Amino acid sequence: MQNELASILSKSEVNLIDEIVKGDNEYCSKILSSTIDVDNIDNVYRMAFHMGIPIDRCAPIELAKGLVCKENQIYFKESSIPYLYDWYEVRSKMYKMLLYNPQDFAAKCMLSELMESVLARDSSKIKWQFTDSELVDVFLRLRKEYWEDTLIPISIDEGLEEDDFSDEEKLRNTFSSIGIPISDKAGISIEKVANEIEISFYSTEYIFRNGCLYKKGKRVRSNPSQLVTRLMRGDLYGCIGIYDSPKVDKYEIFADATKKERLEMECNYFVEKNLLHNNYIICFHGIIDKNKTNRQLEIRLETGEQFQIGESTHNLIIGAFLKNKNCGLASGEISEKKRKLLNDLVREFLLKEGITSTEHVLYSEVKCLER
Repeated sequence: MQNELASILSKSEVNLIDEIVKGDNEYCSKILSSTIDVDNIDNVYRMAFHMGIPIDRCAPIELAKGLVCKENQIYFKESSIPYLYDWYEVRSKMYKMLLYNPQDFAAKCMLSELMESVLARDSSKIKWQFTDSELVDVFLRLRKEYWEDTLIPISIDEGLEEDDFSDEEKLRNTFSSIGIPISDKAGISIEKVANEIEISFYSTEYIFRNGCLYKKGKRVRSNPSQLVTRLMRGDLYGCIGIYDSPKVDKYEIFADATKKERLEMECNYFVEKNLLHNNYIICFHGIIDKNKTNRQLEIRLETGEQFQIGESTHNLIIGAFLKNKNCGLASGEISEKKRKLLNDLVREFLLKEGITSTEHVLYSEVKCLER
């Protein structure tokens, strides 16, 4: 449809709107751009309503009515106080749903993994102006050239050398020394390919590369086209746990693809050491909660009185997930017993890495939907 704004608005009205949006209008600009304004009043209650969070439908209207702008400062009528507290509570519930829900968290994790995978190889494939459908189309076209087996570390930096796998006897001794005994009846295959050694027995494949021994995780593939299909179908990664940590300085590990990959490798190695014959592939996603789930509000009343509502948050939220297809949402996820076992190991690993945390009770954020 043709834009008809020019025929509806006069030149002076266009200039007024421009002045308000730029923040230069002393009567209206703050009403649209403040810690609490008519824009975020509408956003909070509209989104909460569509998320199924119970709301007082009169609250946004009454709160907007009680908002006053004087000398480009926001004040509230005394009658607005109960609605200010209501807005604060609804906003907190909404952000907890957005940040802590395991499925929403898993989807963010998968999308980040897709972006990291493509950008690391060819950043020109992704444009900032892409719509959602255009971005998905790019992922769907990336097939064989991005294919990788997911590797589970069995031994990291423990002094292993190529000679330790040069024949069957040495190989059996080496595997036995790292806690994986091989029966004399097991058929062993050893093949040197380029700078790595490929080993197989018990229908399981291993790779020795750069001083590290890995087990191939056949049930996990990092082909972007398959991962985005899984994401669009809602077959999301299975959630092990979500953790709150005050160690916001550790966010850099989760924000850097290389550092995060190393952390995940070491975590899988730690789990493998404590849970032999483990086929789970663990990955992480980190989010900084800075004034999202809670925010301290400075409220000025028309009477001149000032007071605060709430407290500010600043912490790191970490999600731990299983990438395996048989552990995804389409498969019903893993049993609570297995989840608890992995959850305890992941928390122990994070603590070992200096990341103290408290565990978020899964799905406790949806209790706000109870009427």
